[in-house]
Amino acid sequence: MFRFVFGVCAVFLSACATMQPPLSGEPANSLKSGKAVVAFFDGVEQIKYSRDIYLVLAVAKEASYSTYSGLWNSNADVSGIHTTELSKIGIQAKSLYEALSPEEIAEIQPILKTMDVSSRMKASNNSNELASEKTAPHLKQKLKDMLLSKGFDYLFFITWSGYNLDVPALGISPRETLDTTYSIYDLNRDSLLWNGSVRAFEQVDLGEATAKEYIEKNDLSGLKKEVGRMISEKYKIRTDHGINSTSVGQYIGLQDNVAAVKQGE
Repeated sequence: MFRFVFGVCAVFLSACATMQPPLSGEPANSLKSGKAVVAFFDGVEQIKYSRDIYLVLAVAKEASYSTYSGLWNSNADVSGIHTTELSKIGIQAKSLYEALSPEEIAEIQPILKTMDVSSRMKASNNSNELASEKTAPHLKQKLKDMLLSKGFDYLFFITWSGYNLDVPALGISPRETLDTTYSIYDLNRDSLLWNGSVRAFEQVDLGEATAKEYIEKNDLSGLKKEVGRMISEKYKIRTDHGINSTSVGQYIGLQDNVAAVKQGE
């Protein structure tokens, strides 16, 4: 399914991270020592493509959307990616889609849908609204009880605003963005432990293919590859070319801040 939107605009691409302060001390230590379940929910299920087109006196931005609902089980696959990366930074993590039976997954899908903040991420122009205890999704009692019965102490509930691929004019490399929101719950205390929204953006080499061909051919192989790469990169502490890029673990408080450590040496 495709829709087209036209508008004259300038494109600005910058790092974006809106969140609560990193955890420290007992909360951070308890998060690492407890058992965590990771639940990603895709409330978007569509790809956004955008490209520059030339008008007589201006450059316009053309956007189209392609849905993949029913074609890709992104909930299970992306939960698995986050679970792998969180395990690398010390979290005893397990994917929700491995921890629960298919019947239990089907039972809580409506609950996860009500907790999804993806629609707010897409609609809100003020990203500060997305990373506060007031606006974080409320942990539903039925979901909490089910996870506690499985022996879990924490829930990482993760949503996104969808994958975006922009092809600028003037020979500039195509750019992809992904906005992800993390809500971490202490199940035993029935409380929100941490909430934050992180933007990942990377350049992508399409080769000779169009954006749609690259992303959607061979059962969405390009989309799956790029999503996996972008998520994994945001969990890495990057200091290449003298630029420090904060990792998801640093934002949450599970890894040391490289810049702060270097200043203290």
